[in-house]
Amino acid sequence: MAYDSYQNPWIAQFRPPESPPAVTSQALAEYLKRHGTPSQPSASPSSPVQERSVIEKIADTTRRIRKQIADGKLNKSSQVEWVGRLIFLLKPIYGKQSPLLLTLDQWRKEIAKAQLPTEEFASRVEQVDHFLSSLNASAMSGSFVVASQPSLVPATKNVFIIHGRDETNQLRLSKLVREDFKLSPVVLLDKPGRSAPTIDKFEQHARTCSYAIALFTADDKVMTKSGEYSQPRPNVIFETGWFVGRLGKERVLILLQEQVKIYSDFEGVNRIHFRDDVEDKFRAIRAEL
Repeated sequence: MAYDSYQNPWIAQFRPPESPPAVTSQALAEYLKRHGTPSQPSASPSSPVQERSVIEKIADTTRRIRKQIADGKLNKSSQVEWVGRLIFLLKPIYGKQSPLLLTLDQWRKEIAKAQLPTEEFASRVEQVDHFLSSLNASAMSGSFVVASQPSLVPATKNVFIIHGRDETNQLRLSKLVREDFKLSPVVLLDKPGRSAPTIDKFEQHARTCSYAIALFTADDKVMTKSGEYSQPRPNVIFETGWFVGRLGKERVLILLQEQVKIYSDFEGVNRIHFRDDVEDKFRAIRAEL
């Protein structure tokens, strides 16, 4: 029988890290005031003009590269230039060590070695378009960076299945995803590499997924001073938090079994309640996907 995860240091480490505070219009304006050139006036803290200009520059850069793809004029130089421009525009906002900038820098290194095939490069442009939509929405709401700071979403049909001890519902869910929704379920236990560290194996396969479904089932009994309750295994909590941070909460779905506790960290993440069999929620799950 487990202890309360808030009190147990070992289990507590698996709780999703707190999201970094959003970068507001005022914070961005202060940055530009300190680092902007004399010919570039700083934006007013109360105005989203500077935020919008960054978004518009990214959109314009992406439009130009799309035209080159359509005209058959894509080359290694233009690929490198496009990624470099994104890094230049986003580094002051996110910082060079953010997951987003590290991803873009990896892209730049890959292209520097060899030009990407057009299909592969176009897929990455699609990822930037998806990210740009969330960036645009947050700027319109007055906050330039969404709190969860999602990374670039892979353009794949892979759906990661997060699960604990309930193998029966994991198999049912995988079958739904594969046969009924025509997507590709990714289940970590099915993947080779048993000798690899679990976290490395998880990240390797998780990065290929554009969506995640988490099974919050009654895996562990937790005893506290106020009573007893059920919760998912620690790996389920950790992996769900990882995907919320990477993809954004709109690309994560929690299937919550009755009588299972869910922490406030996951407020705002889509969830569907079920009793015993996830297949009973076929239509609800399909609506989310």
